[in-house]
Amino acid sequence: MTLAAAIDCHMHIFGSAEAYPFDPERRYAPAPAEAERYWTSLAGTPVCRAVIVQPSVYGTDNSCLLDALASMSGRARGVAVLQPEDLDDAVLAGLHASGVRGLRLNTLSNPTGGRPLEETLVEIDAALAGSGWHIQVFCAPRDFDFLTKQQQNLSGALVLDHFGFLPPDSRESERAALLRLVGEGAWIKLSGTDRLTRGNDAAWFADLANEIAEVASDRILWGSDWPHTPLHTDPLPDPAESVPSRDVDTGGLFHAAKTWFPDAGIARKCFLENPAWLYDFPI
Repeated sequence: MTLAAAIDCHMHIFGSAEAYPFDPERRYAPAPAEAERYWTSLAGTPVCRAVIVQPSVYGTDNSCLLDALASMSGRARGVAVLQPEDLDDAVLAGLHASGVRGLRLNTLSNPTGGRPLEETLVEIDAALAGSGWHIQVFCAPRDFDFLTKQQQNLSGALVLDHFGFLPPDSRESERAALLRLVGEGAWIKLSGTDRLTRGNDAAWFADLANEIAEVASDRILWGSDWPHTPLHTDPLPDPAESVPSRDVDTGGLFHAAKTWFPDAGIARKCFLENPAWLYDFPI
């Protein structure tokens, strides 16, 4: 199966703390993780394009994201974080020209201004109307029912992070709710397997990926989640101390994900065609 010019739909870039100050409310302080190391981590794979996602540690200061986009010369797109009141046509136009194609709502690491997801999602969708951008949501299974109802009213696509953050020990009702959410229109990143479990749950993720593909093959995406920041279940580190990335075989994550889809057509959708459409990459 040929997947030349495959796209990694979820990774982060971290610069030096001196150049890119962290948000005061961050939960950790990551060590620098720059583009050169990222591409090296995927050597031996066909991945040559990426989507840089604004991490929680920078809050709504997208400077590091925008500089990284500029440095990658068209090989990357971005997903930014902004408050609804900071969005206007001029801001969106400037971000779009820089390569941004969506906004992220993070309800787990950095709740948006303390406001509920229900309120913020509606406000951001209104601000993005007509832009062609999507809203990416890092949520928990408790949010699935609300998102299923609300997505029908959204002007753009709804994208879920990391398998909807559904862990292998989840309830069957939560799994069914996720399948209903994606079956009725949501996009989903089949990413974060190393974040969702510490065990040997490869078969569980393969089964779930195939169930999702059965109902949403045109809306599945893959992401590495490089550079593999601290787990949400780990004790909170001292935010003043730099935390190294976890030791994860990023290329191995790609090769494992590729085995989920023996159907070459489905694999091509996941790794190339779907992300090219959503993030405005040439195929």
